[in-house]
Amino acid sequence: MQKLALVTPAFALLFALPAVASAQDDTLLEAPAPTATVEAAAPSFSGFVDSSLFAPIDGFAAGARGVAFGLGQAELDARFAPDAELEIGIDLNYFPASQTSIDDLPFAAADGLLEQGFVTWSPDAADGLAITVGKQNAPIGLESLDPVDLATVTGGLIWSYGVPSNLTGLLLKQEVALGSVQLFTTAEWDTPSAVGGALIGGRVDLTQGPLWVGLVATHGPAPEGADPARTMANLTAGYELGSLTLSGEYLYATVDGDEAKGWTLLATQAINDKTDLTVRVDQLKKEFGDAAIDQADVTLVAGYNPTPHLTTRLEVKQAAVGEDGALSAVALGVTANF
Repeated sequence: MQKLALVTPAFALLFALPAVASAQDDTLLEAPAPTATVEAAAPSFSGFVDSSLFAPIDGFAAGARGVAFGLGQAELDARFAPDAELEIGIDLNYFPASQTSIDDLPFAAADGLLEQGFVTWSPDAADGLAITVGKQNAPIGLESLDPVDLATVTGGLIWSYGVPSNLTGLLLKQEVALGSVQLFTTAEWDTPSAVGGALIGGRVDLTQGPLWVGLVATHGPAPEGADPARTMANLTAGYELGSLTLSGEYLYATVDGDEAKGWTLLATQAINDKTDLTVRVDQLKKEFGDAAIDQADVTLVAGYNPTPHLTTRLEVKQAAVGEDGALSAVALGVTANF
């Protein structure tokens, strides 16, 4: 009834307007502009299931020569945008093949069930600026934690032993003319809280046509609770040459005089829209931490996508491990995403 009472005078005013206009030619009456409303974007969901088969060929111990099947990862990602300036991201995943269960570790300490949990604010008043808090995939390295972003079945040496998977803290990113600049302060690599002190770092990305370059540096707590801080620099670059993608990476890190040096060369040739071939050659020498390593790998991969959401990859790897000799193995990876 109240809405009807307001509408009736409005219609009366509408029919009276021509008389008012004729009596006062210099008077202009305008209806107020409607107030714009900002609606939240619909949530988006994605994810994948990754399985693999691993078969040693040569160089493995007698107890590690059998064919192994494994469900590597199962992941569900959700993105929410309650308004135009805000994004909330939640990535849930589990690694059944890691043989680490909730029974082995406290639920909160496992930290692997939540791959990402972040809030990003992109204020309209600051064009190109994004402020992120929470846990996010580390903006470091050539390769990715998720198999849907890899051209291989297994990760390279730098990815496996030289750089973090995730960082938890504050990340600032500013888009610039040729790329972006990032600054961040976080907890130690792959640690949900900064109990050992804060890490500081930055990254610069430049893109010019088919060429891109990224440089990132960090300084902060050393691994395994060592007192000296760790300083790390990582350079990545790539070039798109038609159906051929070339990329490379160089890593340098130091802890109290002990060093880690490594490099990766990666080439992927698309044969058609379903088939590609990848070659990766990499090396890493790392002197500090529990995961000290001296290894060089050559990896050959044939990829085939039967459908747009199903990827299969057959990988053959030859590894030269310090003075222990050579290891060779074959792996088959199957990843379905949505």
